[in-house]
Amino acid sequence: MDYLLMEILVYIAIGGLIGFVIGWLYRGECKSKKSEAVEKKEEISKTVEPKEIKIDKPKNSSKPNLLTQAREEGKDNLSLIKGIGKVLEARLNDLGIYHFDQMVSWSSEEKAWIGINISFPGKVEREEWSRQAKELVASSNE
Repeated sequence: MDYLLMEILVYIAIGGLIGFVIGWLYRGECKSKKSEAVEKKEEISKTVEPKEIKIDKPKNSSKPNLLTQAREEGKDNLSLIKGIGKVLEARLNDLGIYHFDQMVSWSSEEKAWIGINISFPGKVEREEWSRQAKELVASSNE
């Protein structure tokens, strides 16, 4: 019985030693691959200059008519417009936009100003907020 136990322990030790050697060789191979990749990356970064990302603000962007607070009848639920959630509604309210009729007559410059100030340039035009506001004003007047 003792002989069998010693034999098992020797086999476990030999297996552990073989595993250690294979792991050591594999790790060395991985390190050399990583160092080659790092060298290539450094070489590329030396040849390619990083570009600055700029968001071009329209030169003629003008501020729309804004209110300091909602009218007496209360503010409109701007989240009824597709593309405006609770967060954007809060941003629009912070800017001074509380009612659909404020949005109906925005010029392209005013839309650009709003897009920049809510941190989503082009969103107002793309999702046609003025058209949607016009439809909501018309449906509320009926």
